[in-house]
Amino acid sequence: MSNKRSLKCLNVGDKLKIIKEVEKGVKRKKDIAADFNIPANTLSSILKNKDKIVKNIEDSSCSPQRKKLKVSNFPQIEDAMLKWIHRARDHNLPVSGPLIQEKAKEFAQELGLEFHGLIQNYSEQDIFNFDELGLFFKCLPDRTLTFKGKPCHGGKKSKERITVLLGANMAGTEKSKLLVIGKYQKPRCFKNVKSLPVQYDFNKKAWMTSQIYEAFLHKMDFSALNILGSFIENTSNTKQKQSKMSDFLLS
Repeated sequence: MSNKRSLKCLNVGDKLKIIKEVEKGVKRKKDIAADFNIPANTLSSILKNKDKIVKNIEDSSCSPQRKKLKVSNFPQIEDAMLKWIHRARDHNLPVSGPLIQEKAKEFAQELGLEFHGLIQNYSEQDIFNFDELGLFFKCLPDRTLTFKGKPCHGGKKSKERITVLLGANMAGTEKSKLLVIGKYQKPRCFKNVKSLPVQYDFNKKAWMTSQIYEAFLHKMDFSALNILGSFIENTSNTKQKQSKMSDFLLS
């Protein structure tokens, strides 16, 4: 039985070393990938983004220790927030997501920067946020109550899942119809069912795709709205080919 490869997260400096090794032409790409303990497709991705990696290092816009090339659109706010979080933790103060958001808005106002410029001209009723989740509908709880001395054994967890897309407007006055994505076009449980309380789509992996997401948006009723600002979260997995249609506008 082969050992499972452990995932390795390279920083920008490591990626630059890999690029230089390939450019030397001394070793084969296969051997270079083995030296850095990465799969061949990861090496291909690094070489594909070679110009971007080199440019960020040369411009000093990205530290070699960074894991990702993406930088903040508001570096001044990012620096101020980092210092504020350090001070808060030094005083053992609790820090939460909503608190960080509010503090970032305060810093933006103090620095005279426009935060969320895309949505500032639209009402909260016209701005929607969507998020997707994987629902393991056959997965039982991993804990239970029992009597002392009674045997209690766990079992293998089911990996059957569906994807569900939820959405609502910023004001909380309107919710979109749920989108459920399964593996089959006509599951047996749909037999003799004439209508569903949700929208249903399918593909062989039950994943969200850009085609399914776009079709879902076009089916929604925006007759009372002037514009839709759509923001998708948790879509970093490129294997799932998930949609990143950040500013999807409907007339």
